Amino acid sequence: MRLYEINGDKNNSKLNKILIFFQIALDIIQEKKTKRNFSPDIHYDLISDIIGKNFYSPGRLASLNYLINFIYCNFEKDKLKILDLGCGSGRYHNWIKQILNNKEFKYLGIDLKENTEWENHKSENAKFLVKDLKSTKDLNFDFEPNFIFSQSVLEHAKDDKNLLRILIERYPEAKHLHIIPGSISGINYLAHGYRRYNFVELKN
Repeated sequence: MRLYEINGDKNNSKLNKILIFFQIALDIIQEKKTKRNFSPDIHYDLISDIIGKNFYSPGRLASLNYLINFIYCNFEKDKLKILDLGCGSGRYHNWIKQILNNKEFKYLGIDLKENTEWENHKSENAKFLVKDLKSTKDLNFDFEPNFIFSQSVLEHAKDDKNLLRILIERYPEAKHLHIIPGSISGINYLAHGYRRYNFVELKN
């Protein structure tokens, strides 16, 4: 049950912080009522090779495993054209390259701000652009993806449904994988974006 949405990325008043916490509590209660067992294929060795000695949260590692399974199940390794929304440093470009066993693929990463790490990833097949996902005029790219991906991005969009609708209409043949924070993540991160997502909301 979503009573309201407050942007947790801003410096909110004490009242707004209390309201955010109350909404998180409601989300978690709702999520517990709909919990399901899930037993995916886990790619221990590949994940270990990708992250090396770096430390990542269990949620990030689970997201990487889900990405591996999604690519393996849906794409031929030499025909991948990825639009990475909110790409940050561009780390997923390198990770996907390792998932594909270093085979070339086309990649466009976009983010609200330029990142100095982009220069380390750029190539003939890997491009980066500064774009504002809040503006529909900024959602035009000289690029035809067959895979649209995001990690922890949709919760920052005030109108996430409209953003997805525009992308689906503009790229009707593309498959989508959007990794979003579940209700329980509110315990760890509290104020973060406009929302978390629970099973009932996603189902509807």
